[in-house]
Amino acid sequence: MDGKTCSVFVSPKDFLIIRGITHDKETLNLLPLDQDKQVFKKLTEKGSPWNIPKLEVSNPDGLEPVKLTKEGTNLTHALYQFAFENIDHNPRYYAWSKDKKQGKGLHYDKIMAVHLSHNWITTGMAGELLISSGHEMVYKVPNKAQFYSLITRGSTGIKFNCSQFFKMKDGGAYKLYPEGKNTFFANVENGKLHPDKIPTMLFHEEFATTGVSIYKAPESEARSTFDLELKYDSGKAIWALHKKPIYFICAKPDWDVKTDSYAVIAVDPFFQLHPIYGCGTRPEFFLNNDGNRNTDKSCNFTLDGERTIGFFCPTPVPKHFLQKDQDQWKPADSDDFATENPYHKMVQCYDRSTTLQKILKPKVDIGLLTKPKSVGELRSLWIFSRSQFLRQGQDPILHILCHCFNVKGEVEASIAVSSGFRKYDRPNAVEPPIANAQTT
Repeated sequence: MDGKTCSVFVSPKDFLIIRGITHDKETLNLLPLDQDKQVFKKLTEKGSPWNIPKLEVSNPDGLEPVKLTKEGTNLTHALYQFAFENIDHNPRYYAWSKDKKQGKGLHYDKIMAVHLSHNWITTGMAGELLISSGHEMVYKVPNKAQFYSLITRGSTGIKFNCSQFFKMKDGGAYKLYPEGKNTFFANVENGKLHPDKIPTMLFHEEFATTGVSIYKAPESEARSTFDLELKYDSGKAIWALHKKPIYFICAKPDWDVKTDSYAVIAVDPFFQLHPIYGCGTRPEFFLNNDGNRNTDKSCNFTLDGERTIGFFCPTPVPKHFLQKDQDQWKPADSDDFATENPYHKMVQCYDRSTTLQKILKPKVDIGLLTKPKSVGELRSLWIFSRSQFLRQGQDPILHILCHCFNVKGEVEASIAVSSGFRKYDRPNAVEPPIANAQTT
């Protein structure tokens, strides 16, 4: 989304077409120059803009090679094939430049983040894993972690047991990492670190999401039938600043790098491509009214039935749901299934249709944005539609003001939304659905 970096998912022997390798009739150089010994590391300097990526070249010892072979080229694009066995320094970054400068903290206009995997695994329409015996791995060998890319096109989500990735099933001996509600690994670089040592993120804070529920055993809807379930509602949508997989690991609790290997599961969550307008606690997800990247946490929009307008205000996760051992919260088998979402919505919306309301500023939530229906959804993106402003037998709501609060009750971001209706309109407003999700 930064307009400079593209993300691709590559397995051995995959071909990749690189378009636009010429600039002013001059072929651009592919960096790093010595791909057998050099890799780019992405610098994340404190306070640096999210949309100005910088790369630093390094020469690590024992680098696992990733071979790029140019199979063909013409005036506008080139065809490369990837070849590799073991994976480290994942993802691999590549850049294109007129010159051959590569050093520390250089900025490149065209960057490719290549997320490596050994196998592509698809899911059925119900989200079940379609994995063949030829893709199963052996656990009791060192330094042979297998990376799997899971593709969920057209399904209602994804669900699997960790044992499905291994030749030796061992009952329920395999464990899903990371533990904790809505957590995933930001990246898995090489398959050699203990899962407890790898940094994690919260899905609904890293991405702008609506309609996505993540269940892990023992909270899964089927009561531990699956180690992981991603459930997509019909209105599901995910926006990302940088498209990337969400990572999980399947391993035994006594995993030892000297004797064992684990399965790394990279899920492509199927991101939106079309832009979204709005603001929130992370305004960079949105465009402003001028069509530029937003930098303000407060904004004002009028619904027009064409633009998707949203507000980023993530639901907080109770601390005890982030603890490692979630079995302590497991319901008894005799307990009824939960039917209501238990998480606290941090956004409130107030009617500002009349002059008196604008003067007195009553703080009464009108319930315009309702809590998610799915029990396990933690939402961060709240999308507005004109139908929300209609009231049975009454004049429509004309203007609202919504605040996003933190856990201390302080306002973190605000959005004012006008419905576009006139005072005495009582239309049958039908909103177009969110554009079909796409990914790169």
